[in-house]
Formats: sequence, structure tokens, C-alpha cells
Amino acid sequence: MTWSAAIPLIWWSAFGLYVPGALIALAAGRGHRGWLEPLALGPVVSIALAGADGILFRPLHIRWGWMSYPCSALLALIVVVVVRMAAARYRRRRMDAGTSQGDVSNHARAGIEATAVPASITRSGLQGVPHGGALVHFVMALPALAGLVLAAASVSLRFVRAVPSPEQVTQNYDSVFHYNVLGRILMTGEASPLHALPPVRNVYPIAFQQFAALGALGAGGADAARFAVPAMACTWLVFAALVWPVSVLYLVRTVLGRDVGAGAGTWSVGDEGVHIGKVRPQSYALRHAVVVFLAPILAVSAAGAPFLLLDWGTLYAMFAAQMIAPVLLALLWAWCTGGWRNRDRHVVGGGLAWIMVGVFAVAFCHFRVVFTVLLAAAPLVCVWFHNVLKTLRSRNRLVFRVVCCVTVILLLAFAGVAFRIFARLYLSGTHANRPISQHLNGTPARPTENMPSAIVRWLTGRPIDAGNRRLPVYWPVAVLTVVALALCVAIAVLWLVARDAMQMLRLETDGDHMPAHAPVYLLLASYALVGFVFVSCAGTHADWSKVVTALWYKDQRRLFSAWPMVTVPLICWAIDAILRCVAVWRGGAQASHGSQTFDGAEGGSMGRSMDALSSGLPRSSGSSRMPRVVQVASAALAVAIGIVCVAWNSQMDAMSRSVSQAYAFAANGSDSPMLSSDEYLMLKNIAVYVPQDEQVVSDPWNGSGFLLGAGGRVPYYPHLFMFWDADHRYVAQNLGNIKTDSGVCAVLKRNDLHWYLDMGGPYVQDSEHDMFEGLKVVHGAMRPVARQGRAVLYRITACGGE
Repeated sequence: MTWSAAIPLIWWSAFGLYVPGALIALAAGRGHRGWLEPLALGPVVSIALAGADGILFRPLHIRWGWMSYPCSALLALIVVVVVRMAAARYRRRRMDAGTSQGDVSNHARAGIEATAVPASITRSGLQGVPHGGALVHFVMALPALAGLVLAAASVSLRFVRAVPSPEQVTQNYDSVFHYNVLGRILMTGEASPLHALPPVRNVYPIAFQQFAALGALGAGGADAARFAVPAMACTWLVFAALVWPVSVLYLVRTVLGRDVGAGAGTWSVGDEGVHIGKVRPQSYALRHAVVVFLAPILAVSAAGAPFLLLDWGTLYAMFAAQMIAPVLLALLWAWCTGGWRNRDRHVVGGGLAWIMVGVFAVAFCHFRVVFTVLLAAAPLVCVWFHNVLKTLRSRNRLVFRVVCCVTVILLLAFAGVAFRIFARLYLSGTHANRPISQHLNGTPARPTENMPSAIVRWLTGRPIDAGNRRLPVYWPVAVLTVVALALCVAIAVLWLVARDAMQMLRLETDGDHMPAHAPVYLLLASYALVGFVFVSCAGTHADWSKVVTALWYKDQRRLFSAWPMVTVPLICWAIDAILRCVAVWRGGAQASHGSQTFDGAEGGSMGRSMDALSSGLPRSSGSSRMPRVVQVASAALAVAIGIVCVAWNSQMDAMSRSVSQAYAFAANGSDSPMLSSDEYLMLKNIAVYVPQDEQVVSDPWNGSGFLLGAGGRVPYYPHLFMFWDADHRYVAQNLGNIKTDSGVCAVLKRNDLHWYLDMGGPYVQDSEHDMFEGLKVVHGAMRPVARQGRAVLYRITACGGE
């Protein structure tokens, strides 16, 4: 299959991932701020819905597919619309009751009468409202769209060049499990994360495979099993080229302000109220256009993103979770920096509900990435909790004391539960006498360098490939990172020691309800915290590092994949700060004229909701004009950086070459890597000979473990390792003695086994493979049925199978 022939697979996977979730997000009122929000939240909602469907459909005997999934999405859409209408009716009743008592707040009135505002705005002709309709909004969105298109093109072209055909598999240990999960979904219709791949593993997040199955079902229909392998590659491309750049852009826009890139002025109408944006000075339009253009490009230009977890593992589940993790972090950021202060409790509750949707979506992809997001958000949550306590203390000391006591109790309970889990895993049973040093010693957990070297790699965004070889440093992004860190640290120090002098910089505001700056302390703290855990993985093997990194299996790549999530916002904040300072230095501050703001939108100013500890540059009500030559030079430089990052990137080229090796077929007749093209064709065509309800005995270490994913037939050994039962062990150790050992036939008959597939030796010598040394061809006891190169399918005849 060529990539052009795989376009229907890409389309169906993208449609299932985006459309249902985006429609639900729009129905929930998340589209009035612009096109980016439903585009970012759509996959999150779809994944959360798909995970819930998988759990609920199985006991109801409903197959996962294009009949059930749209119906559940339609039901969820109806529920959201009904709940929103009920909330609006409740608000209207409150307003009517307040009117009769002469007590109606401006905020409540704005929320109820929002639908009547656009016409009055249009008639009034207030300055700051953009005219020209969709065309103007499209022009304002062009920088962000251009950045997203370049990022998607960069990922797509490198992936297609590395993988010439979607009919290739990632040939490594974990891939056998992931492909077979997809094969089982297509065969049985069961897509529950509580029954992922029995008997190998039941509880495992399989959201990625659910959308791959939608792609295969949409393109292949009744013959969907033949499209399983290309569906995996196409779904990966959808997540990497579309979901990832949008997620990072959404995070940057949330951190720097929700109207980033809005252009000359905005008005928005929604459940929370009406906002007529101030006239944006030219410097504002320029600096935010630069930021939204560069953010998605930087997300795919360093740290191996988004190829890192494809090269290593291959960790499809954790990859999918990492692709939407920035959206969850953005939801947390928006709520903790202002959403919780909103006077409308529906808005506060809605923010919490969206956070929970994000948590479920990430968890349904891979629950350990939730801990990565919490690690990055820990400074933010701590500052938020500090502000909550400060607010409670000023308003109600009794509630303040109760909250403090409950918090202490919850922390103690959490610590107790965590210690109990740790004790059960590492201090009891077979682990009772094993010290910490004897845990987490596998290949992924071993350090690859010393601490200083790991720190340098984190600072420069330098990944390693599957063979632990360091990829080249991509100096444009590395320099941007170091400069951004230096600038952020300098501003943070100056803000602490010379606050009065810093306040002399009169930087423009972005609207009364929008943050004019990113909280530099929180960005630095998140970057340092995630970096510390990564360095603990990569730079040392001490016992304390195993305790710190146990949630991520002490695997440095799982932490390093979060590098763009904590670094790109920092770089974008620094770029924005530099352009602001240039605007102030060259143009000076001037008052903004003819603008008007009705502040009723969700959230609040970071300057109001955060204290000095979490703030960066100060706010003021002035505006700045930047000389045109500076504007042109800044825009040209941004475009040049973007094009260079996409077109001439030695690090990403090296990463794509490593990915190419992960996908490459073995030479025909060779054992390593797992599959040759002949062996793959055997698996693809095996359904012609083996009935769907029968299993095939084979050595999973020689590539035949991909049988369920690539051929749609069930292998007796569906993964390379598990705690096999007695029958599995007996067949694996004694099949070669079938003529002399009557116990072999007894086991084969008990399990209705009639087929044996020979595909050579194991792809690597490992102690876990020793059990399968007894799997051999026995001439006279087996009859060859099909042959492709050296791959031969046999019918077992020694036990009276014919």
C-alpha cells in the first residue's frame, strides 16, 4: 500500500478523533473564543468518550465501530445541550428574582443578555470591534494557521520519507502487544481498557488503538482486519502532525493570554458574558503573531518530538497521551490562574469539569502521563492553593481553619496510601528481602551518562535514539532555549530585588480580563522540576533516583518527551517579552484611545489572581508603537526561524533515520529484525487457510507474534512474554517431541490446536525466549499448507487432526 492509497485511513481516523469531540465542545460553549479551542479540545473529548464507550459497550455486547461510536457521541451532545439550556434557564430565573428585589449584578445581566449584544455592538460601531466578518478573522488567524501547516508538513514529510509504505510495522518488543490489541478490537469488537488483550494483559489503556480501528473500519469495512497495520501508521500520523502542534499552540495561547494572535481587536459573546477588546497596538499584533507562528513549529523541531516514543518502545499508548497532555496542562493553567475566582459558580464548575475530561482522556491513552502533567503543573497548583488559603483567611477564618485541617488530613492519607502501595510492590512478598538497588535495573532504566551531561542534554533538548546514541544538537532551538532561560531568570531576579525599577517599564495591557504576561516563575519552576526528574533517570542509578522516577519506570525517554511541553511556552514568553521591551524602548508608552471593555469573560487577570511570587513583568494601561522597520525585521526573522527549523533540521533528520530503522523489514531469510517482507506477506494471507475461530502455534520471538495484528488470526502466544499457564509452557517446551510424547497431543486436543507457523529463529537471544526452544518443525507430524519464502504454515497431523 502506498501513502496515497492510505489517505482514506488518515481521513477516517482524523474524522473520528476530531469531529464528535469538536461538536460537543462547541455545544458546551467552548467555541466563542475562536477556532483553536474546539480544535484543541475536540480530540480530548473524543478520547474521553471513546474510553468510556469501550468500558460500557462490553457488558452490553455492543461492538466498537462506526455504528456505536457516533450514536454515543450524539447522546453525549444531547446531554450537553440539555444541561447547558437548563443552566441558562436557572440563570434567567435568578436574574428575574434579583430584578424583583432590585438586586441584579452586572455580571449576571451580561451572562443572560449575551445573545442580544452583537447587534447593538454592530450598530454602535465601537472602536476595537473588527469589521469584515469571516475574512478579517481568517486574516487574523493566518500566522497560527501558517505555523500549524508548516509543523504538520514537517512531521508528515519526514515520516513518509522514513516509512515508504504504511504496510510496515515497528519491529520491537512492545509493538507486538500494541498491534495485537488493534487486531483483537477488529476481530471481536471489544475495545475495553479493562480487557485489552487477554490473557496477556487485561487492564491497559487502548484509546490509540480504538481510533486506529475506526480508521480501518472506515476504509476497509468488512475486510478491516487487512487494514490494521496501515491504520496504526496513519493514526500515529494524525496524532503527530495534527494533534500535537495544535495542543502546544493551545497551551502557549493559554499561558500568554487567550486572545493571543487575535489581531487588532476582538469581541466575544458566550455564557460567561461579553468582552469588547481594546484596540491592539501594532506591537501587540506583531509579537503575538510571531509567537503563534513559532509555537507549533518549535514543538516539532527539537527533543525528537513527536518521533521519540515511536523510535523507542514503540510506546503508542504513552505517545498518544503525551500528544494531548499540553491541553490538560492548559486547562489546569486557565482554571488556576483565574477561572476559580469567577463569580459565576457555573463557570467555576465548568472549568473543573473540563479538567476532569482532560484527566480521563489522558488516562485512557496512558495514565502515567497524568503524573507528567501533574509534575509540570505542581508549581502552578501550589501557588493556586496558596491564593485560595489567602482568600479564605481574609473572608472567613473558620472556613480557612477547616480547609487547612482537611488538607493536612488528605495529605497524610495520600502519603499513607502511597507508602502502602510502595510497600506492597517493593517491601512484601517475593520483594521482602530485595533492596531498592535490585529494582528498576532493566535496559530502559539504566543511566546513559553522568549528571552534568544529562543536565546539558536537558538544556539543549538533545535526545538519544533507540540505541542510546546521542542525536545532534539542533543549535537554533538550543540557543533559543538558553537565551529564554537566561532572560527569564534575569527578569525573575530583577523583579524580586528591584521591583520599583521594573515597574518603570510601562508595558501595555491586553485587556482587563487577560493576562498581559506569562508567570515567569511558574514556567521556570515547571521546566526545572520536570528536568530534575529526567536528570534523575538519565544521569544516575542511585537508590534515591529510583524512588523519584518509579512512576515513569525510570525511563528517561518518557520524561524527555515532555520537553517541548515545558520549554516551548518558556521560549514563546521570552520572545514576547523581548518584543515588548523593544516596543517600549523604541516607541514609548502611549495611552489607548476609544476603547471599551465589558469584562464578563471566564478567568481573571494573572496580575490580580497571582501575587508577586507568580508574576513576571508588570501591567499597565498604556500601549506602545513599534517602528515599522523593527516590525518588518521581527516578522522576517520569525519566518526565517520557522522555515529553517522545518527545512534544515539535522536533529529531526537523524531522528527520522532512526525511525526508518525501527520500521525497516529484515532481509528475506534473516532473523533480525522480526519480520521480513516475505514473512509479513505470510501473516497478511494466513486468513485464507486458517479459520477465524482457530489458533496458531508459533514462536512469538521470530515475528509471528504479529499474527493477530497483521493477519487477523489468533496466535497461541500473543506476546513475547507473560506468566504462561501449564499448557502454554508444555507446548512451547515439547512440541518437537510430538511423535514420542503423548502429552503434547493431549494439550493440543484440549486447546483445539491444529496449526503451526514456522518463521525462523528469534530476532534476539534473550533468557525469556528459552521457554520456546522446544517449538520445532517435525516432519511426518506436520503437513505444509502454505509457503512464502522461508515462512511455512503447517497443519499438525500427528494428533489425528485430519
